[in-house]
Amino acid sequence: MHRYFRKRIKTLSLLLSTLVIMPAFSSAATVSVQSPETVNAVLELYTSEGCSSCPPADRWLSSIKPLIGKELAVVPLAFHVDYWNYLGWQDAYSNPAFTERQRALGQMNRQRTIYTPEFFVDNREKRGNKNILSAVKQNNREKSDWNLKLDVGLADPENLVVTVAIENISDQQPDSTELFIALFENNIQREIKRGENTGKRLQHDFVVREWIGPVVITASKLTHQQEIKLPADAKGINTGLATVLKDKHTGRNLQALAVNLGDLFTPGD
Repeated sequence: MHRYFRKRIKTLSLLLSTLVIMPAFSSAATVSVQSPETVNAVLELYTSEGCSSCPPADRWLSSIKPLIGKELAVVPLAFHVDYWNYLGWQDAYSNPAFTERQRALGQMNRQRTIYTPEFFVDNREKRGNKNILSAVKQNNREKSDWNLKLDVGLADPENLVVTVAIENISDQQPDSTELFIALFENNIQREIKRGENTGKRLQHDFVVREWIGPVVITASKLTHQQEIKLPADAKGINTGLATVLKDKHTGRNLQALAVNLGDLFTPGD
């Protein structure tokens, strides 16, 4: 890469019915998750299929999956940026909005440039696997002033209904709090036919497919509901939903949640 740009309580509620007339589609389940008393860390990776330095970082992010909920309380999110697309391979998951998000984080960290792969924990740039995990565990030791409950169901086979219940348990007013919602996808296999990774078969996890927000939080207790359309090429059984609550001014992570959506779908969806 060019040096100057270096780059759950999961609740399954079955709809039990006897002899009643059912609609053409009926969601068979909802999945739910409740936040703990401590902070779930947010780990962001900025990556690209057009970056030859990125596959090891992608693999490392995938490798922590078995640790989540056991050794690590973390919400990983992989944002694919678009500034390497000119090298010959169009990253299907890249989004200019993700590039702008990385630029904003870079400015917050007083970076002279942005690059891939780049990791942030709680909006702070971290280099080296040990430093990343240490920052995650440090976040996990902090008490949160916020309770979050996330419920996700299906309005129909192509649309999710997301409900986030938010409660501030401190005396502070939530005048600078923002909510973000991310739809992500795991187990993505990609054959790269051009660019720096020509001939490689890449696997991606925690790939952000939709990023919604900020939703401004104006009360100490409220419920936000959002409908999200699944991307046409997404495999529902591999998707997940994350919510991130942040301080608008400092960028500090206040609380986060994530839940896998596989129970909402049947194999093949």
